[in-house]
Amino acid sequence: MAVADSHGFTAAQSELGMVTSTISNHVAALEQRLGTRLCQRGRGGFMLTPEGQTVYEAAKRLAKGLETFQSHVDTLRGELSGILRVGAIDTGISDPHSPLLGAIQQYNQRKNSTRISLQVDDVTLIEKLIISGQLDVAVICTPRKIEGINYTYLFDQWQMLYCSSRHPLYAKADSQISNELLSEQRVVSRDVWISLEVEKLLSRRADALINHIDSKTHLILTGSYIGFMPAFHANRWVETGELRAIRPKDFSWATPYYILVKKGALPSRQLRAFLQDLRAGIKPNSRQ
Repeated sequence: MAVADSHGFTAAQSELGMVTSTISNHVAALEQRLGTRLCQRGRGGFMLTPEGQTVYEAAKRLAKGLETFQSHVDTLRGELSGILRVGAIDTGISDPHSPLLGAIQQYNQRKNSTRISLQVDDVTLIEKLIISGQLDVAVICTPRKIEGINYTYLFDQWQMLYCSSRHPLYAKADSQISNELLSEQRVVSRDVWISLEVEKLLSRRADALINHIDSKTHLILTGSYIGFMPAFHANRWVETGELRAIRPKDFSWATPYYILVKKGALPSRQLRAFLQDLRAGIKPNSRQ
């Protein structure tokens, strides 16, 4: 599983704590025991065979089953254990209004031996991992709601429109920046927010697409693009004069953050405890 997830023997060395030759010997021994070739390796690169893909998928189900068994047994003894898989997007983990980090801290003050796995990724992948059961809970902002997921409102994150000191609009007063002028600018947008952000700017399309806030910040700082960003994130560059907000009264809005769990899934004891800690950390009037 580690080799398949790492897409090769060399990349799996750090995760497994083994040299490539040892990993190769283990895989060869497994192939001999199963009587089939699991992967192709060599100058052509690494690739699972169809039989290897079957074994890999079965191994993942087996590992998940063992974790569930361990969790259920520990529950009988009143213990919090197993693995708690948490997902988030970058601005959901760094926002001071987000209760996520406080919930993890609070959860770890409980008597438990749980191993917490925190995955920070883009919205689309996080939703897929929730639906597939590879994540137990996630904190994201999204303009849409997908069938198969329960969304519970968490807090609002304030967005504003920014340009950098290198951009032609930077030196203009807000009164000089018309809607028509804004619609002529290059826009950078985040994947699932494209249609909404472009509509707000009366633009025809986004000229650059990103999945992570650091990428968006970098492109805006080049002076080639304008774009929406969370106010808390942009403030460090606003304070140094590298960024400015454009017409904040007209182009500021709140994006809601949600707790995501798979619809219909029976929550484990550790997930119920974590959700309790997450909700306890919600600040009143959390809109920035």
